[in-house]
Amino acid sequence: MMRGGPGTASPGQIDYSNASLKQLVIRAYNLKPYQFSGPAWLDTVKFDIVARIPAATTQEQFEAMLQNLLVDRFSMTVRRETQEMTGYELSVAKSGLKAKEAQAEALPPAATPRTEDSKEPPRIKTQTASDGYRELAPGSAGMIMFGVPGGGSRYSARQQPISALVRLLEQPLGKPVVDQTGLTGKYDFNIVFLPDERTSANRFGNPGPSTAAVNPADSASEPLPDLFTALQTQVGLKLEQKKIPVDMVIVEKAERTPKEN
Repeated sequence: MMRGGPGTASPGQIDYSNASLKQLVIRAYNLKPYQFSGPAWLDTVKFDIVARIPAATTQEQFEAMLQNLLVDRFSMTVRRETQEMTGYELSVAKSGLKAKEAQAEALPPAATPRTEDSKEPPRIKTQTASDGYRELAPGSAGMIMFGVPGGGSRYSARQQPISALVRLLEQPLGKPVVDQTGLTGKYDFNIVFLPDERTSANRFGNPGPSTAAVNPADSASEPLPDLFTALQTQVGLKLEQKKIPVDMVIVEKAERTPKEN
C-alpha cells in the first residue's frame, strides 16, 4: 500500500506499508517498471514509511524529496543511461482504423465532473453493450477494465487519445510501446481478449474501477482472441515488435538496513 502525497486526498502525508525499494525508486523517479534495473533484493525486502510533507508540495518537489530520502537513509546511488530493449510500435492496420472518433458528450445527470481540485474520482456509469459485455456509458469519459467469462479481459474506453491506449498496453505487455499511428483525436473503443504468455495476467494494471462482466448469451460461441489479434480486428491497430531506446535508472548501490530516524 502506497497512499498519500500530491494529488491525493492526503496531500500532507505519505503512508507506505510493506513497500519494496524497487517500488520506492519507481515512485521517486517517476518510472515505468521496465525503466528500472538493480539487485534482485530491492524487490523482496520491504519497508514502512510514514512522513509528513507540506500540503502544497508539487509532484516534482515530492519526487525530489523521495529521492533524497533514499540517498540519505539507504546510501543509494543510481545512474541514468539509455538502453535499447525489445518493445512494440503501435500503428494503424492495413484494414484501417475501426475505433470511432469520439463526439462531445454531456455528462449524465448522475455524474460529477472532475476538476483540478477534486479529491474524489469521477463517478462512472456503465451499460450493457450489443455483444452482451459491459462498457462505459455515454458521458463517462475514461478507460475501465472488466473481467469476462473464461479468464478474459475487456478494456472499454470513451473519449480517449491514443496516448492513453499506449500507456494501458504497456501494463500487460511489460514493455515500452511507441505510438506510430499519427492519430491526434479522441476515440471510443472496446477491446475483448484472452491474456497469453505475452500478456501475463499478473502484470495487468487496472486503469479504473473493475467490475464483473455480464455473461453474454453467445460467450461460448467462439474463443476470445489474444491482445494482438483483438487490437487489429476490433480497433484497427497493430503491434509490431521493435528495438526501442529506453531511458533507464540503474541502482548501483543501496544498504539493506536504513539509517535510523
